[in-house]
Formats: sequence, structure tokens, C-alpha cells
Amino acid sequence: MQKYYPGAVVKGTVVSIKPYGAFISLEDNVNGLLHISEITDSFVSDVNKYVKVGQSIDLKVLDIDDETNHVKLSLKAVKRNKPRKRYNLSEEHFNAYNEFRILKEQLPRFIKEASERIKNTTK
Repeated sequence: MQKYYPGAVVKGTVVSIKPYGAFISLEDNVNGLLHISEITDSFVSDVNKYVKVGQSIDLKVLDIDDETNHVKLSLKAVKRNKPRKRYNLSEEHFNAYNEFRILKEQLPRFIKEASERIKNTTK
């Protein structure tokens, strides 16, 4: 069990699927559960749409029950760790991105000023 610790990324094989998640077989006769809430950030109506029996997948260890040697696993935590794709923006796209960023930063101030103007005109 030394290689299994919270935060470790491990490879496992899906051995069965239930409505609430998937049971995963890890090395050294260790079993784990990939709960339905740890598959993706989106709503999961059917676990079978995301994993298949016999499929080998990378998972992140969330917790370990030392008494039973069962491991709580997460698929969505592994996906979050993958680097995001970087885009080469053209100058036009870069300028548009910056304009929206500035708007986002200034929006609270714009709203506050508009609210104050409305209050002053209704007095």
C-alpha cells in the first residue's frame, strides 16, 4: 500500500460498473471505488458513458481506508492536472482578449457608478 497515498496518480482497470460508480482493480490486489461524483465536473446520468469494464484508466487517489485497503479514486482530478492547450493568438485576437479582460476588471466600477447616477436622478 506504500505506493497508494492521497494525491498519487495510479493506473487501474475497471472491473464492474454500478449506478453509483465503478469498481477499480489496482496492482497488489488493491481495490478502489471511482464514485459517480468523481468522474467529471458535469452531471453524470450513466457511468457507462464514461468508463467501460476492462478499460485501463489513470486515476488520482483521494483517500485510503487502512482497515479494508479500499482506495477512493477520482478521474476528474487527473483531468484537471493535465496542462491546458495553449493557443497562439493572432494580434487581433490578443487585442480582443485584452479588451474583454479590461472590461471584466472594470465592470464592478461601471455598475457602481451607474447605480449612483440612478440614485441621484431619482431623488
